[in-house]
Amino acid sequence: MLRTRIATPMIDEAAAIRAVYPRHTMKRLARLLGMPLDTARHSLYRRFSSARRRELATALLAEMDAQEVERGAVRRRLAEWAAEE
Repeated sequence: MLRTRIATPMIDEAAAIRAVYPRHTMKRLARLLGMPLDTARHSLYRRFSSARRRELATALLAEMDAQEVERGAVRRRLAEWAAEE
């Protein structure tokens, strides 16, 4: 199958991490996985092992869920402000 025919483009670990943590990517990754900053930097620019990739995916999904809850609360508050006369 040609890559142009894939509905969802494939992304690597670094792109997925940057999508969740666009700022301070290395620091946030190190804190998320409980690893030193240099190890996080090395892992980001190399490849994660399959075990670490599962751990990373689970942690990023949990972080994205938390961000969605926070965005929902902000959205509701902004809607309240917009509805005020």
